[in-house]
Amino acid sequence: ETHSWLAKANFRLDGGHSLQFTYNGYRSEGGNWLPNVDTLQGVHQTPYGATTGIKLDTGTARYRWNPDDNDLIDFKVASWITYFQFLNDARLVSRPGNVGNAIWPADIGLPENYRTGVNTLMWGADVSNRSKFSSDRFGELDLSYGLSYLGQDAKLGRYHEYMSVFPPSNGTRDEMGAFVKAAYKPVQWLTLHGGLRYSSYKADAPPQIF
Repeated sequence: ETHSWLAKANFRLDGGHSLQFTYNGYRSEGGNWLPNVDTLQGVHQTPYGATTGIKLDTGTARYRWNPDDNDLIDFKVASWITYFQFLNDARLVSRPGNVGNAIWPADIGLPENYRTGVNTLMWGADVSNRSKFSSDRFGELDLSYGLSYLGQDAKLGRYHEYMSVFPPSNGTRDEMGAFVKAAYKPVQWLTLHGGLRYSSYKADAPPQIF
């Protein structure tokens, strides 16, 4: 079962300025209904529905400045933030000493509807500009350049030690980049393309104990 919704607002201002705000939400609950053998005598079976929940919220803000009378400016800024939750079903998996021996939240003093999972926060921004140059002698040059950043922080929920035999990812990462690309047209029948991008990546994660 899934639910999603979208909200968007656009503002166009004088001088080539524009703003856009967007929100997107997503909820999902899914899984399989599997028969579990309760007792071997009489081949008695009881259904057990192991479901997984997903919650996703994303907000985006964009700004653009593109004046009609200036080919050197097509400036864009985009920033966004995303919060993601991955929730396991109510029954937990006991890791310490009893791999695969499922227990209920109430067995360790938690509410019956307690769900463990992963909480991930991601955010980022992009800044770019596009400039166009034109000359009867040297031809046309289309130049784009910009910077970008992405950050992520993934944290395990409380009591994650009971959640899975192999716990999910947990840690932080940062990505930064810069780029420039050009399209040069010296004559109408020839266009030369070139570009360069630099990327930097860093990730930190605590050691996992199995």
